[in-house]
Amino acid sequence: MIENKNSFIQLEEKTKSNITLGGGRTQEVTSKGIRAVKSKNGLTKYILDVLYVPGLAPNLLSVG
Repeated sequence: MIENKNSFIQLEEKTKSNITLGGGRTQEVTSKGIRAVKSKNGLTKYILDVLYVPGLAPNLLSVG
């Protein structure tokens, strides 16, 4: 989940939903997209289905 819309290389505006954060607070998801991240060895990795959540602080990434 990312708060900065400019962080995406592609964004799908059709996604609308709500998520529940810690403490029971809900936040609106307005889109989802692809985020590019540079790894330590300089390669670019792409993370798919990243949620855009305006007003979220801090950004959250969970990898299984």
